[in-house]
Amino acid sequence: MLVDRWHEIETLNHVVSTMGPEERAAYLQGACSDDEPLRREVESLLAYDDLATRFLESDEPAASGAERSIPAGRQIGPYLVLELLAKGGMGEVYKAYDTRLERTVAIKFLPQVLAANRVALERFGREARAASALNHPRICTA
Repeated sequence: MLVDRWHEIETLNHVVSTMGPEERAAYLQGACSDDEPLRREVESLLAYDDLATRFLESDEPAASGAERSIPAGRQIGPYLVLELLAKGGMGEVYKAYDTRLERTVAIKFLPQVLAANRVALERFGREARAASALNHPRICTA
């Protein structure tokens, strides 16, 4: 993303984040009338901000890492989970073995709270497409 474009997104996000939901929609409609991708990106940032706020204010106890992690040896579709690589707010990443392609892969699972969020799923899809498009001499794809 170009620096100028990010600055435009950041500035607009800052302005609308101080508004109520109805004001935001009207303001974004006018400010982005000829730039649909800009409006969608700002709405995505606002949705994540709202989600983070609701998460932090939740009265529900957080599940422990042991409750959420998938055990090594578990088969999920064609993937055999080998080990947990990392976990964070946007999900868990596992080292797994793809039994169809007979190779080691990384697989990522969204947290349950994000699995029903349309914006989170769209971002997850963009992340997957970006990762699959990587082409570098030190990244093996076959």
